[in-house]
Amino acid sequence: MIIKDPITHESLVRDNRPIFPDDGCDYSQCHIDRLHAAARARTKAPYQPELKPQKR
Repeated sequence: MIIKDPITHESLVRDNRPIFPDDGCDYSQCHIDRLHAAARARTKAPYQPELKPQKR
């Protein structure tokens, strides 16, 4: 969504993504694990279950 200021004619771009409430979990280890998943697949490492987010 682009909003234009009528006085200065500057444009402000706003996201119209939904804002989800914070569930209080730390997802950083899940994201890092997904980055390493491709390397595990290339080396044919045994299956590792997906990590669960940790409560803070």
